[in-house]
Amino acid sequence: MVLESKPFPVVPMHRDSFILPILFSALAISWIADYIYSMSVEELKKEIVGLSTREQAEVSAFLFHLRHASEFDYQAAIQRRLEDKDPSHWLTPDEFERRLGQN
Repeated sequence: MVLESKPFPVVPMHRDSFILPILFSALAISWIADYIYSMSVEELKKEIVGLSTREQAEVSAFLFHLRHASEFDYQAAIQRRLEDKDPSHWLTPDEFERRLGQN
């Protein structure tokens, strides 16, 4: 796959400036977003197929996070689970694997 090469934005820095790093971050994010959005869904799929199993799992986790990031109920449920200090509510690794295999 050949992607269009875009120059990375360059922002001059002055030693007394505190706003330029913020501006640089915004420009970098914009540049990265332009690069990513220039890829089609099919191109993304082809790239993902070429990733290692571990990298594919990372992409999957990222997409799962994106899907649920704006769901308040999901976020609240996760927060409750993270704050649960009762070991009787926890799963052993074996039990987790067993339940995972049932789906």
